[in-house]
Amino acid sequence: MGKLAVYKYISMMFIIIQFVLSIFTLVGLWGGSVPPAGNTAMAMLVYILPMLIIANTVMLAYWLVRRHWIISIFPLLTILFCIPYIGTIYQPGNQPADDETGHGIKIATYNVASFGRETSGHPVGNEETPCGRALHAGIFGHQRR
Repeated sequence: MGKLAVYKYISMMFIIIQFVLSIFTLVGLWGGSVPPAGNTAMAMLVYILPMLIIANTVMLAYWLVRRHWIISIFPLLTILFCIPYIGTIYQPGNQPADDETGHGIKIATYNVASFGRETSGHPVGNEETPCGRALHAGIFGHQRR
């Protein structure tokens, strides 16, 4: 009786971990569209979202090996909800770089506070600066806070 109780206890702990992991993953998916000023915890989940997706994949494999088909639906649905996010990170195929093809536009952005100037008097990141010439960028963007 003692071994069965420990087995059921560990199984219940894994079920709770799975539900918490799925909830954190789903909240992290929508964390990028919420301003971080209101909810910093949701914004921080976006940073660990790839690890949460990998953990859900490991848990899916665990539940499939254990043959808990009903519980394996939860990590599977969570991973299916993450497919658009996974598509932005992993893009299969051998895509040539812009330097190899000669096509495409390079975009360089620089976040500046009140458009401060460096010692030369030019705006930071401008085409005339050494940094701007080294980038060979087609578009320069200055973002003001």
